[in-house]
Amino acid sequence: MITTVMMPAMATRRQDIAHVAARVIADEGLERASMREIAGQMGVTIGTLTHQFRNREDLLRTTFEMTVHAIRDRAAGSARGKRGVALLTAPVAEGLPTSDTRRVETAVWLAFAMSAITNDNHARLSMRHYREWEDALTAAVAGLEVVPVRDARDAARLLIAVTDGIAMRALADRELSHSEQERLLAEAIGAIVGTGVA
Repeated sequence: MITTVMMPAMATRRQDIAHVAARVIADEGLERASMREIAGQMGVTIGTLTHQFRNREDLLRTTFEMTVHAIRDRAAGSARGKRGVALLTAPVAEGLPTSDTRRVETAVWLAFAMSAITNDNHARLSMRHYREWEDALTAAVAGLEVVPVRDARDAARLLIAVTDGIAMRALADRELSHSEQERLLAEAIGAIVGTGVA
C-alpha cells in the first residue's frame, strides 16, 4: 500500500526535475546542464536530484525520453482525423518551436542530435527515436492516396531533415516567426510529396 501511494509522487518529482533540466538545456546548452545547475534552478540540493536519478547521465536520458514522448503524443493527437497532406503537416509541425513549450522540446531534441556526433550513448538514444519517427512518417507517406514523388522512406527522411533544419534556424534566428516556420514547412512538404494530394 505504501508503494502504491509513493510511486505517483516519485514519478511526479522525477518529471518536475526533468522539466527543469529541459529548460536548462534549452536556455544554456546541454554542456551546462549539470546536477549543480539544475538543483540551483530548482532551489534544492544536489541530493534531491541524486535521490531520484543515479547520476547526470540518467537525468539527461530521462529528460530526453520525456521530451520525445511529449512530442510524439502531441503529434499522434494532431494527426487524428486528418487526411492527405494534412496527415503529414499536422504531426510534423509539432517539431517546430512555435511556442515556448515547443521551443524547449525542440532545443532538447536538437541538443541530443548534436551531442550524438561525439557521444555514443546519445547517438544510440537519438537514433532509436529518429528511426521510430522515420517509420511512422514512412507509413503516413505510403498511405497517401497518390504515389509520392519519391520513395516513401526517402520522403520521410527528407521531412525529418527539413523539419530539423527549420527548427534549428528558428532557434538561432529569433526573427523567424511561427507563421513563417509553418509556411516553409508546408512548402517543403508540398515539394516532397506533391501538392496535389487531397
